[in-house]
Amino acid sequence: MNSRKFNRILRFAPPSGRLLFLVLTFVLFSGLKGASEGELVVFTQPGVSRIEKNFSERHLPAIQSLAAKLGLDLKVMNVKNGAPEDITVTPLVVFQNYRGRSVFQGRYASVDKLHNFIRIAQSIPLSSQTYSKKHVAIWRHGRAVVVAPIKITELAGSKQDDYSQDEFVKMARVAIMSGFSKFMPEETVEIGRTDRLFYMDFYPHRDEDGGFQVSLSLFSQFNCVQPVFKQFQTPVSGRWSDFESTFAAAGGLLEAEVFRQIETSDIGDGFTVVDLSVPVAGWETLGLTLPQRQEDKNHTVPPDLTLPTRWIVAKTNQNGSPRLHFRFPPPLDSYAGEATKLAGELVLSGPNSLAGATGWIEVKAGSVTLGDETLDQAVYSKMLQAHEHPLARFNLERVEVEDGSLQFGRLTRFNAYGVFELKGVAIPLAVRAQAEPFLDANGPAMRVVAAFSVRLMEKFNILGPDGPEPQNDTLDFYVDLLFRPAE
Repeated sequence: MNSRKFNRILRFAPPSGRLLFLVLTFVLFSGLKGASEGELVVFTQPGVSRIEKNFSERHLPAIQSLAAKLGLDLKVMNVKNGAPEDITVTPLVVFQNYRGRSVFQGRYASVDKLHNFIRIAQSIPLSSQTYSKKHVAIWRHGRAVVVAPIKITELAGSKQDDYSQDEFVKMARVAIMSGFSKFMPEETVEIGRTDRLFYMDFYPHRDEDGGFQVSLSLFSQFNCVQPVFKQFQTPVSGRWSDFESTFAAAGGLLEAEVFRQIETSDIGDGFTVVDLSVPVAGWETLGLTLPQRQEDKNHTVPPDLTLPTRWIVAKTNQNGSPRLHFRFPPPLDSYAGEATKLAGELVLSGPNSLAGATGWIEVKAGSVTLGDETLDQAVYSKMLQAHEHPLARFNLERVEVEDGSLQFGRLTRFNAYGVFELKGVAIPLAVRAQAEPFLDANGPAMRVVAAFSVRLMEKFNILGPDGPEPQNDTLDFYVDLLFRPAE
């Protein structure tokens, strides 16, 4: 079936028929005899670093088991013998079949993530095009480019009458860069699929007496919601009169943390760069020619397949993980729980685009649980007043995104802005989030992960647990939702 005919069928089918057609199409293609065949190529540098040792002992066996389960050939390549020019870090996983070659962008420690990647790449080879980022810090290390986008939030606390946010951010950025030893400022950089990013966030605060603090967080490119490092309880401190030196110290601290993550991460963010001395060798030279197409494998998923525009929250996640959980910051993080009943909708303004998206998420207050019946009753009656206010809701009104295009197997980061309503009180809320479409046995799906925090007393008149301030008044939320096309 050609792509024009495929899309014509989708265009004129009723919504329920369109969904059924999509599901049957993907199930058919994934179930074709031999459709799971292909090759996994794993590039490594055995024994050269702690990361490589950990990978060979802990993660490579799991990848080998997955390849065997899916009927894939597995080739483990030591780059000391040569590597294609676009292989810049190891460990690195590549899938290839007769349709093309796709580089895995994700944490190699997650077999589930790798499985989803393979399912997509079998039918739709992922793009190898570079993309650009502006106003970043970069570290050219061997063949690799390590990129650090910098975010400086608006100054909190006391501000002078002549304060200018734009001027403050410009000066802060220069000061942060001055604290780096290896990262250098770059106006624009082209980023390939094997380059790596760590997002640096700085949260400045000025006291009334002229004290100045900078709190920090660091995010992996593979999860922009849960930081791999944060420092809020003991921020970098100094005086407002010399805030540049405080920012410089904060920049140096986060740069050192990037180095530590690269060298020691146990969750799949660590890597070893491919040295410039490694010979450049073509894929074919290394025996990695694309597998040939078999004559009976003449069905393909159209490359221009568009995503549905209306999605609803699935009743459960794939891995059974909580769809919404919350907790107070340390040392009060023993107060943690989840909401078990929620619904929601995401409406795209056009196919394959997050720009202009709207939607809503609604949680039943009575489904909130901390795993303790006594605490739950107190939460329902005193904190949430669930009988009078049975629902909490977030209405998505605006999306801020650099590149709003949605592609299978690619994570799209965005900021969501809307209104959060709890106990009948509505407040504006900004949410850090990411979306990733993928395919599974049930057809197209999209995972949306988000995080946000709210202050309880000032906005909602909710008294938190006994403990230090502001931790006892701050509730951190983490949302992990699986969306399916609406019928």
